[in-house]
Amino acid sequence: MILLDGKLQGMHELVDPTLQIVVSENWNSTIRDYRALIRHHLGDNYAPHFTREQWAQLYDLNWVPDAMKGFFSISHNQTIGGFSYSEIKHGFDVEQRKRISTAILKRTSNDSEYQKAPVPEFLWVAKESAFKALNGAGGTLLLPDLICVDWHSHYEKDIWSFRINSEKTLDFRHNKGFIFSENDILYSIYYQ
Repeated sequence: MILLDGKLQGMHELVDPTLQIVVSENWNSTIRDYRALIRHHLGDNYAPHFTREQWAQLYDLNWVPDAMKGFFSISHNQTIGGFSYSEIKHGFDVEQRKRISTAILKRTSNDSEYQKAPVPEFLWVAKESAFKALNGAGGTLLLPDLICVDWHSHYEKDIWSFRINSEKTLDFRHNKGFIFSENDILYSIYYQ
């Protein structure tokens, strides 16, 4: 397991001292039962965050993890998987940069945001993390409904920040997202 401490120091300073990101190659999507393995780790190591009922639902892969203390978000790809934890409602995404195609970006982004994004692949992880934070149970939000704006570089921390706009009525409290990379992996955290 890897705790991304170096990059998180920058995130802690920017917005969220409670943020934790835990990833592992043993939780990638090519591993049998990888989703269950992540949830068992949560149950074993974060049990005080869950009521008895929430803890029981944690192992049901049809439910998004719900906790009485803080918020968890899970993500995975073919090389790495993991979760984020924060006391602030958020969404988390992790993706291999090379797997994000131009065709997918064109289907999920408008021309203006595609041109303004510092790196086009950032749009995918930004929208995925925002989607997870904003799309409640039974929601009808789609990735093209989310428009990434206000890109800013935090060079000294190797982190980019963004905000989300939408024509749909969304419940924004913080409306702040962050993207950073490690090798070929892009990470995004979006605070609703």
